[in-house]
Amino acid sequence: MESKIKGTLVTLVKAGFEIEKLRVAAQVRESHLERRGLYDPETQRLIIKLIEAEGYVDGRVEKLLLAHPAYPWFSRVKGVGGENIGKVVGPIEAFGHYYDPGDSLIPRSAISRAPEPYWVVEDGKTVEKIGVWVTGIERLTTISALWKYSGFDVRNGKAPARERGSKTTYNSRLRSMCWRLGSSLLRARGKYYEYYLAQKEKYEQRYANDGTKIVPATSLPKNKDGKRYEPEGIISEGHVHNQALRKMIKLFLACLWLAWREAEGLPVTKPYAIDQLGHDSFISPEDMADRPVKNQRKRKAKK
Repeated sequence: MESKIKGTLVTLVKAGFEIEKLRVAAQVRESHLERRGLYDPETQRLIIKLIEAEGYVDGRVEKLLLAHPAYPWFSRVKGVGGENIGKVVGPIEAFGHYYDPGDSLIPRSAISRAPEPYWVVEDGKTVEKIGVWVTGIERLTTISALWKYSGFDVRNGKAPARERGSKTTYNSRLRSMCWRLGSSLLRARGKYYEYYLAQKEKYEQRYANDGTKIVPATSLPKNKDGKRYEPEGIISEGHVHNQALRKMIKLFLACLWLAWREAEGLPVTKPYAIDQLGHDSFISPEDMADRPVKNQRKRKAKK
């Protein structure tokens, strides 16, 4: 069920991002001062308060996640914690949008939904409008749409990258958090870790078959600017690692999309995930859960 008060989780997750940014900046300042043999008690007090605020926000996010539609699935995946999954589902929920009634871009699942009032700030004034609310996961009508929004799609055979002077077409913060979550999945050594190892082995075999040599990054040559590069026929171990890790993250996102939309009663397109990830058979969210289903009590976020 959709909360009558929209955006609580999004608000907390955004606050968490900002507090983390301030905390890191303060810690960097403290580190620079220490190198010069200086100590600033105000910076130290600020860091303490920011850590406290960050802990409070992370704790509230974790409580709110108990009521998340996909919680019964992602809570059973090793490596998923309240802080890292919150910073993935938060930006996805933030993709929610009010459409003007009759807008052709409204997803089919929301066409018959009654418009409701909402408020925006225009020219410094609060203005009331009427619109059809569509959640983030509802707007992302396919797995490929989620991959694109999170920066894990493929463009011209490559992963999307920032280009100077151009606006990114994906949520860069969400992409960073997906990589962070991916590292946690690896450390947990659960089913996603096993999937990562299998994909890494496939990449290594593919490069061996076409004669591409895999070497440590320190063995790569440097260009005139002193930056290491991969010449023709050579690829770094780190590059192969990232390719396998990226594929693992894409599988997690696909499973999250399926579990979330199914729990919301939204249409899903299971066969598409098979085609895009190149699997012989469908990998379901349940296949990637490390823990068995518990007797589910009525879940609700604690106040």
